[in-house]
Amino acid sequence: MPLDKKRPITDEQFLLTFGIKHAPQGRGITITNRGVEVQIGNTQYGFDLPENWMYNDYVGQKVNVVYDPYDMSRVLVTNEKDIRFIATTEQLQPRALQDAYTGSRTYLNAVLAEKKEQVDSMTKAQEKRHQLVNTAIDPEAILKGGVLVKNIKGMAEQKFIEQQQAPHRNTKILLMNETTYHNFSATIKL
Repeated sequence: MPLDKKRPITDEQFLLTFGIKHAPQGRGITITNRGVEVQIGNTQYGFDLPENWMYNDYVGQKVNVVYDPYDMSRVLVTNEKDIRFIATTEQLQPRALQDAYTGSRTYLNAVLAEKKEQVDSMTKAQEKRHQLVNTAIDPEAILKGGVLVKNIKGMAEQKFIEQQQAPHRNTKILLMNETTYHNFSATIKL
């Protein structure tokens, strides 16, 4: 084809059109904190997520991998709904000084900077949750809202107990034996 008639396509378009969808016995592949790990043709591959924020949002998500058997340097990761990105081959860091190569320290510094940015964003999110616990927002809703940092969860539980606490109240206690259940009524002072 003449150059003026050629149309370049992106890796994403190429893999969507010509790629092979990897279906390991009908199961999806789970994104982990190490990225996307998949076994294709008795070979284990690891792929890094392109953006740092994806590790916070996508870890634990079930996805499908679309690959090009002639170029395994990148794959398309999608769940057919709201997740779709190109993941590239993982770059492993040398563990010994003798294994270092030109540019390995620069790459390590970039990785450390990304990790620091990730920790900073998580710290800001924790501070926001901490502020929510200390305001007039219902602590029961915060506790039911999802995963919380240990100290914030403890503060929300304490605030919830303070709101629910009465000087004396009758409480039913359910004690379980190995084979039978016993129901006791008792007055408990909290």
